[in-house]
Amino acid sequence: MYGMPRASDEEKREMASAFRRYQPRFAVGIGLGVVFAIAGVVLAALAGIYFDNPAYTVIAFFAPIAIAVFLFIVLGIRYSTYMSFFRANRMYEYLSADEADRMLRQEYRYRMNPGQNAYRKERNREAASSVLWLVAVIAFLLLGFLGNLWHPGWIVFLVAAAIQTLISLI
Repeated sequence: MYGMPRASDEEKREMASAFRRYQPRFAVGIGLGVVFAIAGVVLAALAGIYFDNPAYTVIAFFAPIAIAVFLFIVLGIRYSTYMSFFRANRMYEYLSADEADRMLRQEYRYRMNPGQNAYRKERNREAASSVLWLVAVIAFLLLGFLGNLWHPGWIVFLVAAAIQTLISLI
C-alpha cells in the first residue's frame, strides 16, 4: 500500500514503541511552540511600548516566532513519518480515534478507486490545497500592504476555507 514494503513484526513493535515514547514529547513540543508564538506577540507589544526603535519590536516578535515555527516543522515531520508508517502497515490501533478515522476513510477511498489513479487524485487534492492556502496568504498580504485593507482582508481566509471544503469533497 502506498508504494511502501510491509514491515516485519519486529519493526512494527519497534515503531509502535518509539511512537509511544514520542507522543509526550510531541505534545510538550507543540505546547512550547504555542507558548513561543504567544510570547512573540507579547514581547513585540512590550518592545513597542518601551522602545522607540521599531527594530526592537520586529526582533522581539520574530525571534520567538522563528523558534515556534522550527518546533512545529521538526515535530510535524517526525510525526508525519510515524503516520506514514502506520498507514502503510495498517497499524491504526496506535493512533487517536480521529487520526485513525481519517486514515480509514482515506484507505476506503483508495479501495473504492484502486490503483495509481486514486493515489494521483489524492496527491492532486493535496497540491491544490497547498496552492490554495499559499494564494490566500499572498492575497491577504497584498490587500493589507497595498490597499491597507487588513481588517476586511481576513475574509480571504473564510473564502479559502470554503474552497478547501470543496476540494476535499472532489
